[in-house]
Amino acid sequence: MREALKQKCMIQREREREREREKEREKERERERERKKEKKKEGRKEGRMDGWMDGRKKGRKKG
Repeated sequence: MREALKQKCMIQREREREREREKEREKERERERERKKEKKKEGRKEGRMDGWMDGRKKGRKKG
């Protein structure tokens, strides 16, 4: 009986830790998105755009 209780507690703790880790990962992803947005804004301010936004096609033109 005690072993089963112990096992249950261990499983609950592990789940809790996993949730915490997932929250941290999500926060990190959010920070990364913010950094990318800021970087793009900086690029626009300086007058240079990211490749797909600079208005010209890249690669070989057909026809």
